[in-house]
Amino acid sequence: MGLKHLLTVNDLKKEDVDAIMKMASSIHQGNYESLKSTKILATLFFESSTRTKLSFQSAMYKLGGQIIDLPSNSSKIKGESDADTIQTISKYADILVLRHPKNDIMEYLAKYSDVPVINAGDGSNQHPTQALIDVYTIKQYNSKKEELTIMFTGDLYYSRTIRSLLELLKLDEFNLDFKLHLISTNKYYPIDKIINISDTKFTCIDKDQIDQYIENVDVLYMTRLQEERYIGREIDSRKFIMTKELLNKMKADAIIMHPLPRNEELPEEIDSNYRAKYFQQVKNGLFIRMALIKNIID
Repeated sequence: MGLKHLLTVNDLKKEDVDAIMKMASSIHQGNYESLKSTKILATLFFESSTRTKLSFQSAMYKLGGQIIDLPSNSSKIKGESDADTIQTISKYADILVLRHPKNDIMEYLAKYSDVPVINAGDGSNQHPTQALIDVYTIKQYNSKKEELTIMFTGDLYYSRTIRSLLELLKLDEFNLDFKLHLISTNKYYPIDKIINISDTKFTCIDKDQIDQYIENVDVLYMTRLQEERYIGREIDSRKFIMTKELLNKMKADAIIMHPLPRNEELPEEIDSNYRAKYFQQVKNGLFIRMALIKNIID
């Protein structure tokens, strides 16, 4: 791969995406080799994480590598800057996986690293590895379809997973001919920051219109309302919640996705339905991150 770092979706070229998808599929089938030499991956998470952090660590172990993790009692509590922390840890590792609560900080921090940096989420801005996982999952269940309708619900304003997935889907070099329907109130939908509003493949509708669209949906991509990012701002109380009634209106071969964690928008009673693929997304995260690590440092 030609990647030095993976900081945003726009760092990816079509050949990068193709290579990652192909290798992830091979890993999924149990066909892969360990890293050519012992490598160390460092996880530096300045914001909480479950799936992303543990899947990267698991991916590195499965590839035969080692892990070091930034502890909660690091020199950060003594006032050390993020830049100094990055510069220090990069002396000990072959690749860094970094999550940070601030938007647009990855390029700045990556300048202080001697080794490749993977963005594991920066504020509400980017989550490129989740976008790769989402595309892999979409393709996994829709490989024979030439056109898809993908409906997004939840917090489009602060969802870095939706932002990154949309940017990956609209990359000219990727050229995925998907028809996308986006569901959210305009209040939480920064359409001008993600896509060209004249792009007819994208339609913004209100939550109240969901019944008019859900019967034609191939992929329902749900997210939670990220209340932790609404400090000092009014929160929309009209939350979209999935119900069995809506579920029964969906196509038989439609799938439901969610980057997790979830709240009340996706009740546990939906888990037993065969359309529910969000825990498969979790599993696919291991395959994608193993493939990405191998492509960058092996």
